[in-house]
Amino acid sequence: MADRLLYNALNQTYGYKSIDCFSPTYDSFKIEKGGIKISFRNAETGLYAFNSLEGFEIAGEDRVFYPAVAKIIDRKKVMVKSDKVIKPVAVRYAWKNWTTGTLFDTNFLPSSSFRTDTWKLIK
Repeated sequence: MADRLLYNALNQTYGYKSIDCFSPTYDSFKIEKGGIKISFRNAETGLYAFNSLEGFEIAGEDRVFYPAVAKIIDRKKVMVKSDKVIKPVAVRYAWKNWTTGTLFDTNFLPSSSFRTDTWKLIK
């Protein structure tokens, strides 16, 4: 995406600090109402999805991830839920070898993949 390079050059090199050049990145999460609410850094102007959010997975204490439904809440956060996970403890987004990102900020800068857990990965 050439726009991302343009925004970065204008902000970082030429000093146009009012131009958003950073993609939304995972900041923190809160477990509530049978789901997990995700907060982001660099999403001051809000979050956006062209269609539905995809690529979110949620896990319970058993550490098994299931596909989840995700919705943007108040333009700044994402709520993630699944009927298969009653007591959620972790979320991951775009955590595949190949995936299409669906979460952006309002300047169409894509969010990177992330996970909320710190579990050691099995090899």
